[in-house]
Amino acid sequence: MTNNGLKKDVYVWELPVRFFHWVNALCIVVLLATGYFIYNPFLHAPGTEANDYFVMGTARFVHFVTAYVFIANLLFRFYWFFAGNQYAKIKFWKKEWWIGLKDVILFYLFIKKEEPHFTGHNPLAEISYLFFIWVGSFFIILTGLTMQAEIYTTGFLYDITSWFASMMSNSVNTRVLHHMLAWSFVLFIVAHLYTALRHDFLSKSGATSSIITGYKTEETHDADHK
Repeated sequence: MTNNGLKKDVYVWELPVRFFHWVNALCIVVLLATGYFIYNPFLHAPGTEANDYFVMGTARFVHFVTAYVFIANLLFRFYWFFAGNQYAKIKFWKKEWWIGLKDVILFYLFIKKEEPHFTGHNPLAEISYLFFIWVGSFFIILTGLTMQAEIYTTGFLYDITSWFASMMSNSVNTRVLHHMLAWSFVLFIVAHLYTALRHDFLSKSGATSSIITGYKTEETHDADHK
């Protein structure tokens, strides 16, 4: 930690958190690209024999492998929720967290003039990550595994997804839900990039670069809400 006048560098994002972020981002991009191709094959293999090129098969293989990397990465991040520092956690069990959430919402509604200060993510950002990165990921994984299990009527995948397949009534509903969740991730990415860059520009805290270096620049006299 180095002091520079009234500012200091605070180590916020540990290496495992940064590793998760970039692996997760890469997986989402690959999954969206290959998933869209599987849904709408916009590339066509040259020649007359598609099996000589296996474009769709390759896309499906990359999609499946990336999906399992995506799952493993999420499990790793879930573990780091308990093993990591204070910024790796969502402290919704604390009263201060709910007070901070209220203050952030009031600020975004232009009711509160001054933006509440948080060294890590603010509670509203944490809720968005909870719903999109965790709840959204859970259901997009569940629908994806359910569709994969349709190929095999026995085995581990079928055993853990058959209840969900029955609840969805048919595979069409499962696929529609999977696609809707995928598009919600696109919207989340756009919103995430906008808010991160905007916050970094206004606060001058190095929020964007912190996901690479791990450090954010903070005012020494500011109290951390976390």
